[in-house]
Amino acid sequence: MRKGLKADYAQNRNRAELIEAKEEKFLIAEFLMAYIFPLFVFDYTQWDGVVLFLLFFGIFGWQCIKHKYLCVNIVLDIMGYKVYDCKLTDEGTEIEKKILSKRKLRSESNCNLVYTAINNDYVIDIIEGKK
Repeated sequence: MRKGLKADYAQNRNRAELIEAKEEKFLIAEFLMAYIFPLFVFDYTQWDGVVLFLLFFGIFGWQCIKHKYLCVNIVLDIMGYKVYDCKLTDEGTEIEKKILSKRKLRSESNCNLVYTAINNDYVIDIIEGKK
């Protein structure tokens, strides 16, 4: 029986040393282009426009859920999360990860990180001392 996401994340923690971090700055623009601007294309005064809108975003949403696609949206930005392209050292092996974090990782080079995977592409920084 599943104990939930919190239990899964607690068991799959990894540790690594941060070598370099670069903030990805164009993700909000990508979010606007992919999710907000298409809203202006549909004609909502006609029923077929509403049906096309529901069909488009229904299929798009299903694909995002199916593939565990994480997009950085405005809500995450407001909550203080940033996405960083990071180079890490894990037991002498250099790896690259996309890290979602509330900390300013660009100014914290050579610090130790504890992280867990969200999906195949992204990991989330776990700030030690928080439960």
